[in-house]
Amino acid sequence: MSEYQILNGDCLEVIKSLDVKVDLILTDPPYIHEGSGGNGMLKCNALERNGFNMKTLGDFKQESIYKFLNVTKPLMDKPQWFVFCSEKQIPYYTTWALENKFKFNILVWCKPCAVTNRERFSTNLEYIIRIYTKGCALNKLDLQQYPEKSKYYSKWKDTKRVSGKKKLHPSEKPIELLKEILELTTIEGDTILDCYMGSCTSGIACKELNRRYIGIELNEQYYKIAVDRISGYIHID
Repeated sequence: MSEYQILNGDCLEVIKSLDVKVDLILTDPPYIHEGSGGNGMLKCNALERNGFNMKTLGDFKQESIYKFLNVTKPLMDKPQWFVFCSEKQIPYYTTWALENKFKFNILVWCKPCAVTNRERFSTNLEYIIRIYTKGCALNKLDLQQYPEKSKYYSKWKDTKRVSGKKKLHPSEKPIELLKEILELTTIEGDTILDCYMGSCTSGIACKELNRRYIGIELNEQYYKIAVDRISGYIHID
């Protein structure tokens, strides 16, 4: 494979055609949100403006999560996932991990909340589920030379969110946060898979850290943004 592959399509179908092993899956699948009426997905202007299918996104529940994990597990010799998720999805990811005899951690990303809802707790937290097997110890970073990286080992993340004109996708994650995860769990030359790529922030993080990368995105609009974005860094075959 080339160093960087950017693919358009349903990841569960695209994966069937991949003849490659990966070292880590770092991805941000659709969420389930409270306060959305019947379909389970928070309806916000950004998502509606960009033409998302709200029901498809809102239905990423137990069946979808289990299918995603089962399909991607054979791609790794030592399976390890970092998956962004909502509060409602945590039980599905952790239960699957326990049923399949994997370990898991729950990391928390705290981000400023634009609007306070006085009827319920504000959704100013996002969760990152790490599912992993034996032999996936975190890397021992050189903290004498880089003492600022000691915070990488904390389960509490307070990285500033992407906003304004820099934001290319409604749920775009900060590149600094993704790089923290990659530095702790992979080495140069490792292959990273992002099944729900969005605007390819994970690909940029891999490029900056000299990791190989496969990104898959269903939405054609964001696939094109991803290709344009990463083409500024590398050549797309």
